[in-house]
Amino acid sequence: RLTVNDNNSCGTRSVEKAFLSFIGDYTDSIPDEITIDDVDITPSCVGEDNGSITISASGGWGELDYFVVYNATSDTTYDTNGTFDNLAPGDYTVGAYNDYNCSTTQSETVGTYPKPTADAGSDETTCENIDFDLTNSSDQPDTTNASAVTWNDNGAAGDFSDPNALRPIYEPSSWQVGDVELIMVVQGEGPCDVTEVRDTMTLTINTAPTADAGSDEETCEGSSFDLSTSSTAPSA
Repeated sequence: RLTVNDNNSCGTRSVEKAFLSFIGDYTDSIPDEITIDDVDITPSCVGEDNGSITISASGGWGELDYFVVYNATSDTTYDTNGTFDNLAPGDYTVGAYNDYNCSTTQSETVGTYPKPTADAGSDETTCENIDFDLTNSSDQPDTTNASAVTWNDNGAAGDFSDPNALRPIYEPSSWQVGDVELIMVVQGEGPCDVTEVRDTMTLTINTAPTADAGSDEETCEGSSFDLSTSSTAPSA
């Protein structure tokens, strides 16, 4: 009897041949060691548990299954496809195994991804019927880790040249005066793509000046004329 042992002690194969027929080397099918070929990790959004690990492995007898262990709590999750979602950030032990109790493991870390930030910029002032370009703000609007930006004026009657631009032009309506809230809404990216943050700047629209030179009047040559004596005095 010739007995062949797997290098990982994963099962034994035996054959029987007449002694005299054993001439030369004997070769049997010993499976390759189980190895993890690739681990793809998506970090978790800060403050969330939405990281993911995807494992692929090869070797051994039969189909492989997968598991991850969250080292902080020793919680273990199994999956036949090697995909694990909704993971908290932290250190993990990831592994692959088969029905013959052969397995392999390695350490991995699910990191964190920053949430977006929104800064609508400084409060500003403009005049009635005058557009305001947000690039002219003392502190210009800005974002970090953003996939999209949308502006609105909180239901006021104005418009934006491009509401999805980082620093658009705000176009007040013809009658709009007073304080208007311009709200920047920022959408996150990557694992934080469902996160939305907002910031507001106040645009004060002053009433446009008016001028009335008063009524037409007459005076004598060489005489001065006091405009306060006009039938309709000048006003502004």
